[in-house]
Amino acid sequence: MRINDPRYIEKPPSKNEIIRIVLDIEAGRIKLHEIPDNVSQPDKIEIRRIYLSRINNVDLSPLNISKADQAEMADLIENIIGAVKIPIGVAGPMIMQRRKREVKVYVPLATSEGSLIASVNRGISICNQQGGINTEIIADSMTRAPIFKGRDARHVKDSINWIKKHINILAASCKTTSSHCKLNDVQPFQIGNILNLRFVYSTGEAMGMNMTTFAAEECSRIIAIKTGLVLLSIAGNMCSDKKPSAINTILGRGKTVSAWIKLDNKIIEKRLRTSINRFVEVIQNKIWLGSAYAHSLSFNAHTANVVAAIFAATGQDLAQIVESSNSFVWIEQQKNKILFYVQLQSLEIGTIGGGTSLAGPSALLKLMGCRGAGSSRLMAEIICAAVLAGEISYLGALAAGEAVNAHRRFGRGMVSVKNN
Repeated sequence: MRINDPRYIEKPPSKNEIIRIVLDIEAGRIKLHEIPDNVSQPDKIEIRRIYLSRINNVDLSPLNISKADQAEMADLIENIIGAVKIPIGVAGPMIMQRRKREVKVYVPLATSEGSLIASVNRGISICNQQGGINTEIIADSMTRAPIFKGRDARHVKDSINWIKKHINILAASCKTTSSHCKLNDVQPFQIGNILNLRFVYSTGEAMGMNMTTFAAEECSRIIAIKTGLVLLSIAGNMCSDKKPSAINTILGRGKTVSAWIKLDNKIIEKRLRTSINRFVEVIQNKIWLGSAYAHSLSFNAHTANVVAAIFAATGQDLAQIVESSNSFVWIEQQKNKILFYVQLQSLEIGTIGGGTSLAGPSALLKLMGCRGAGSSRLMAEIICAAVLAGEISYLGALAAGEAVNAHRRFGRGMVSVKNN
C-alpha cells in the first residue's frame, strides 16, 4: 500500500483503514512521519500509539491531550504521540526591587521534586521580610560562532582585519534576515588557518538561536565572498550552545543577571535556624572551596533546580538549562549582616517563539507579567531572584543540619518547612 493510495486521499480513514496504516508501518511500507496529510491529527496520534503499543506492549493512554493541544503541539514537533504531565506549583508572591520599580510576582515551577517549591517559598518569604530582592541585567546578547578555514595563518589574520574594518556591512546584512536582530560585536578566535567567529547579537524578546543562525549565515556569506575564507560550519562550539563552557562563564551568553539582598543576623537565626557564622562557613567551604577543588565552572548549591522548573513551566528550550544554570553565589560579611549575591552568567530565555506559544506556557508567562516589550529581561530577573531565594533556603537548611531530614520527609525534598 502506497502513501498516495486513494483510500487515504479522498476521505479520512475509517477505523479499519487506521489499522491498515498501522500494519503498513509495521511492515516498513510507511514511516511514522509519512502518515498521509488528510489524516487528522488525532488519528495520526492514535496510529502512532497503536503501532508503538503493539511492538512494545505498553499502554500510552496516560499521554492523552486535548484536540486543541494536539494541533498546537503538532506545529512544534514531529511524530507527536501526546504529552507528559509535570506538576506545576507557584512560589510567591516574590518582591523584587528592579532599577525603576518594585515588582511582586508569583513564580511558576514545574517539578516532581518534593518540597522544591516549599524551599523557594521559604527563601522568598525571608527575602520579602528584608524588603525584597534587588535585580539588575548586566549584559544581554545571543551568540553564534561559525567556523572558517583559510589558506594559512596569514590569510586568516588578514581576513580578521577586513572583518574588523567592515563590521558595518555585516551589521546591515543582519537587518535583511530579521528586524529584531542587531549585530553588536564580532569576536575572532584564530588557531593557525582555522577561524572561529563569535557573532554577538541582540534579539529582542526572543531567545534568538534561530534568529542569530540566520543572521550569521548571511554574514558568513559576505565574509566568504570578500575574504576568500571557506565556511566549514555555520555552528561551531565557540558559541557555546547547550554545553558547559568557560567562554560563556566569562563572556556571557543570553542574559547575564545579578540578584542580591542583605540578610541580618536576626532573620538568619530565626528563619534559617542557624548562626551567621555557621551560614558563612558552609558557603565558604561548600560553594567556594568545594567547587574550586572540583574545578567546577559554576559555584552554586542547586541553581539548576529552579532554572529547570521555570524552563519547563514556560516553554523554554530545555537543553539550554546546561548553560543557563551557570551561576556564582558569593557573600560579603558585614557587621551583623550578610550581603548575599547570585549571578547567572548565561541565562538563555525568551518570551516569544518556540514552546512559549503553547497555551499553558503562554498563560504562565502572562501570570509573571512577561509579555510585551522588555519582558525577556524581566523574566531573567525573576529567574535570578528565584534562584537566590532557593540558594538561601537550601544553604540555610544545610547549615542548620535539616537537609537530610527534609529528604527523608519529602523523598527528594530540599528543606523542612515546619515552624516557618
